[in-house]
Amino acid sequence: MDSSFYSEIELELRRPIIEHPNIRLEWGVVQNNGSDKDTKPFSIYRFSDLVRKLKTFDDYYDKMYCLCRWFRHWCAKCDENCFCWKGKAIQNPDVFSKDWDIKFNGVKNIDDIEFDVKSTRMPDVFDDDERKYYLNHIEELIKWFYDKQSRGVRYGIQNRFFLVHMSKDRMSENLLRVDFDKKRKIIDEYYDSIESGKHTPYKLNVDGVDVVSDILFIY
Repeated sequence: MDSSFYSEIELELRRPIIEHPNIRLEWGVVQNNGSDKDTKPFSIYRFSDLVRKLKTFDDYYDKMYCLCRWFRHWCAKCDENCFCWKGKAIQNPDVFSKDWDIKFNGVKNIDDIEFDVKSTRMPDVFDDDERKYYLNHIEELIKWFYDKQSRGVRYGIQNRFFLVHMSKDRMSENLLRVDFDKKRKIIDEYYDSIESGKHTPYKLNVDGVDVVSDILFIY
């Protein structure tokens, strides 16, 4: 998958939002292994092809789940590519690996660390005071994300990099998720902060496992 492939995917990810401004890109049900098995949109690249697949489902919630899974899957892959586009990280060639998605590649002042990349949002369960608290206690927020992760086949404790989309509603969140130019800029600034010695990733212990983790906020 080269840069031209990701450029096309980025355009396809914008189509549902542009063509259907009020589209609901939500799971409909809690992510689970059963629904994952029934909806596998990962070999579909174009939104028009996805629409045809959605018409094969009778159940409304299966359609929602499949649509959201396609959108989130390819957003996640494009997010990984945002870390790699200037060569300061590489993507895992094993697309089925659950251990890591990207590995730093020659970033000054730091080892070539492997990370599982998680694209998420600031938790809805937080009230304003909690949001402020966690934004001032980043390590605790990172631990919160580890503790509250899905318990199905996705579960794991490994080095993890969180991209947190900061939005007031679902529509603005969807727009943030496909704003890859903004993400590339933020990630480039992140690399600069490491190479200038201003920042290092967090080292913490999660359920008895030592991990390296970090977080970026997409506003």
